[in-house]
Amino acid sequence: MDYKEVFLGAGSILRGSGAFIYFLIPEKWIAMPTYIPPEAYVLKSIDDYAWIMVGNASMLLIPLEENADKVREKNFFELNVKVDDRRHHENIDEWIEKERKKIEKKESKKLKEIGKIKICNHEGAYIVWLEYKKKFGVFGAAICEAFFSCNFYCEETGREIFLKIRSKDPNILLSKRNELLSMISSIGCHSRAAKKTVKNKILFLNEI
Repeated sequence: MDYKEVFLGAGSILRGSGAFIYFLIPEKWIAMPTYIPPEAYVLKSIDDYAWIMVGNASMLLIPLEENADKVREKNFFELNVKVDDRRHHENIDEWIEKERKKIEKKESKKLKEIGKIKICNHEGAYIVWLEYKKKFGVFGAAICEAFFSCNFYCEETGREIFLKIRSKDPNILLSKRNELLSMISSIGCHSRAAKKTVKNKILFLNEI
C-alpha cells in the first residue's frame, strides 16, 4: 500500500507557522480542514522544525476505497489533535486508567479496546469505545458513534499530545482499525512522519 504525508499545522503573521504533527495516510485517503480554525499559542524551534507547543486543531479524513462511488455521508473521520507543554499524566498507565473509568461509569458508553503503541520511539496508548445517544439531544432515534483516542508524551519537544478520532458510523472506524493504528504509529512529533512496522500491545479487547 502506498502512503502520503499529512502536515497538520497552523500559522499567523505575528507568530509564524509551525506543526502539531506529521503523519502518513493511505494514498487514496483524503485529508481536508474543518470549519473550526486551529489554535496555536506557543512555538518552539527544534532541529530546524517549528513545533506548536500549546494549541489544538482538527481535520477530516476520508477513507476512499477503489470505487469512489461507495463514499457515503458518514464515511469520514474527524481528527482532533491537542498539544500542551504541561504534562498532565505521569505516565501512559495513569492516562489509561483515567480514561477507562470515565468510559465504564457511563451506561451510554461501551469500551471496545485498550492498547499500547510505539509512536516515534515514545510509548503511547490508545482506547476505542462506542457512545450511544439520542439524535436530537433527549429526543429522536438512538444513534451510535465510535471513538479512537490516543495519548503520548514527546520528550524531545516537551509536549503531551492527545488525539481523538470520531466516526458517525462505528462500522467504518472498527473496519479501519488497522489503518488508524498504522497512521498513529507513523506520527512525527519531533521529526517528519515515517512508515514503520506497527508495534502495539492489546491490553483489553471486547468483540472487535
